[in-house]
Amino acid sequence: MMEGYELTNHKAIPILNCLSDEEYEKIRERVRIHAIPKGEVIFESGEPASHMYILYRGMMKISNHLSGGRDQILYIYKKGDFIGGFNLLFGDYYAYTAVALEDSFIVTITLQDFRNVLLHNNQVLVTILGMSYDRIRFSEQLIDVLSTQNADQRIAKVLLRLGERFGVQTDDGILISLNLNREELGSYAGVTRETMSRKIHQFEDEGLLQNLPKGDILLTDLEGIQAKLDV
Repeated sequence: MMEGYELTNHKAIPILNCLSDEEYEKIRERVRIHAIPKGEVIFESGEPASHMYILYRGMMKISNHLSGGRDQILYIYKKGDFIGGFNLLFGDYYAYTAVALEDSFIVTITLQDFRNVLLHNNQVLVTILGMSYDRIRFSEQLIDVLSTQNADQRIAKVLLRLGERFGVQTDDGILISLNLNREELGSYAGVTRETMSRKIHQFEDEGLLQNLPKGDILLTDLEGIQAKLDV
């Protein structure tokens, strides 16, 4: 990762906003913001955890490479999310790979500053615990998706959960705009690219969604998608 430049407004970042001015001054010179092009790897599985990464702008995916040769997306992170807190806390390594889903800006906190400053702020600790709880629930939902044998149900669950977490309400429905191609969306649902593409077109023919340019999806019939879970 390139050297980056100094962050000018740490108050715009929720976890850093927890720090007092005195605390932030201790780490200010080493807090860096990096421009990450779409598709660039931020860190890879097996790398020692040396930084906390905070998503200042954009989106990233967290995935594991499975023995069968495909990737399984575990999480999708958006603005304000961070990763690496527990890894740094326990001197761990990253067991997954992070890739920018779109042109993004990432703020990095060094291991030293994390341990010497952030860990001594109770609000930061509560924020880390809260985010960790959210990720446990997200993992439970992913297990629920992957344990479902029916492809219609898998994809319906994924669409509903992505809509809930990332969707934007419009006059026509809930817009999901994640810069995920069909292979990546299939990876998240645990199905092949071909199956995902076929089912998206099937759902569109059934009037449940609209397949938009650049991989965007407009959910137009939430009740109809929810009914897929009862089949």
